Amino acid sequence: FSHIVEYGLQGSVENEYQDHEVVGQRLSKLILSEVLDKGLYNSGIRKDFPIFTQCAFHVCMEILAAQKPECRFFELKASFLAGDIDADRLDYVRRDIESTGMTATTYDLGRILDSIKLVYVEGEGMMKKARAVFTTKTLSSLETFFTARFHLYRWAIFHHDVSRRNLCMQRFVLLLLTSDAISSEISEIADRLRSFASKENLWKYK
Repeated sequence: FSHIVEYGLQGSVENEYQDHEVVGQRLSKLILSEVLDKGLYNSGIRKDFPIFTQCAFHVCMEILAAQKPECRFFELKASFLAGDIDADRLDYVRRDIESTGMTATTYDLGRILDSIKLVYVEGEGMMKKARAVFTTKTLSSLETFFTARFHLYRWAIFHHDVSRRNLCMQRFVLLLLTSDAISSEISEIADRLRSFASKENLWKYK
């Protein structure tokens, strides 16, 4: 469900396509529901800390469901998932840098994560809204992160060879989802992929 696959899905299901945030929300619900399933993951944190696992699950669901600014967890969700320094960017920038060999621009991810603090930004009592912020002690690591992100886009993501391959992959996904000249096994996978990203699919969780 990368953006490359997303473009192929948009061409396949057209107006019925849900954007990647909605699809990601469904995937998260599905994965978290499986963690809570008594028939799965009966060891580790699920077994040793059942109450903590249940609480963490429901908090995650509350955060994922926060779609409007007035929601209690909207600010927290935005800072974790849609900020200038969010979980997605901290992950893919480091991962892409390592996979392309750009080791000269790595940053201290552990120091950045250790500096995260939750602060209240508005509201009263139980309706106080929290937001994730970074302390000043990690300023140098954050500067390195932004520098690394700049070089990643300049030297890799916007490289002409990368752009050509991305377009080829986008075309491949579109053909996979729309062509009749494929085997039944591949067609079944394509149908499941298309269904998962469609508005008609309303994934439920326990």
